[in-house]
Amino acid sequence: VDETEVHRLDAVLSAFDNAAFATDADRRILWMSRGMTSAYGTEHLLGKDSLTQMHPDDVEAARDLFVAARAHPRRKVRGSG
Repeated sequence: VDETEVHRLDAVLSAFDNAAFATDADRRILWMSRGMTSAYGTEHLLGKDSLTQMHPDDVEAARDLFVAARAHPRRKVRGSG
């Protein structure tokens, strides 16, 4: 991926006030939106399994979304809690 595109995408996504984050294939948090960092901070979340940071009632649905996203990487997967 072109570095310019990486910076452009990061700038656009960082502007979101919503709590959005990106993970690797093992669900470790790699990037967080400005809204997420404002609400939760960053130091203690980066590199952590995102499922361990969720309310227990939300974990099963979130795990299902991760499975769907990995099975169909080009499709949009959405969920809300």
